[in-house]
Amino acid sequence: MNRIIRKMSDSEINDYANQFNANHSVLLSDFFEPSFLEKLQSLIDKQTFEFFHDPRIGKEYRIDSKEFYAKLNLIFSSADFLNFFRQVSGKEEIRLATTRVYKILDEDDYQIHWHNDNRVASRVLSLRIELSKDAYEGGEFQLRRIGTTELIANVGQLKYGETFLFQVDFNQFEHQVLQVTKGERVSLVIWFLK
Repeated sequence: MNRIIRKMSDSEINDYANQFNANHSVLLSDFFEPSFLEKLQSLIDKQTFEFFHDPRIGKEYRIDSKEFYAKLNLIFSSADFLNFFRQVSGKEEIRLATTRVYKILDEDDYQIHWHNDNRVASRVLSLRIELSKDAYEGGEFQLRRIGTTELIANVGQLKYGETFLFQVDFNQFEHQVLQVTKGERVSLVIWFLK
């Protein structure tokens, strides 16, 4: 798949790092190479979404294919990709990435409730890639400190291919995705592991 992310200046990377350090999260605009996004979308289009319900988190559709995720995990664990996120986050302990593709539909009570990704203790960062081609309403991603109601981030629909990076810390932060009220929200999530 050749180059994954577009070439960036040191100044641009430093700006992203400063935003991440200030907010524990950062929006990465025009991050991926367009040709990579096309190939990624082609891989996803060949898959089938299946319904899952986790009472602790919520309802969702996700792709359930070990071969598909093995391919994505390999792509997103490349040295250049991981090094970029080490630079932006300061998390030198990042060693590999795992992935999942989600779809949330405009159905009653269909959201991902507050949680902190504590199923895998080695998760350090999470990256959400917007893959919805059509507009949707609702589906905001929210990040907050545990035990508070003040939001650190409240992110609505991004442009196709835009990404949002946020810190995963089981003792400090939790996040949720609000109900989609119209359309469907499709995201690829990457967890960076130590």
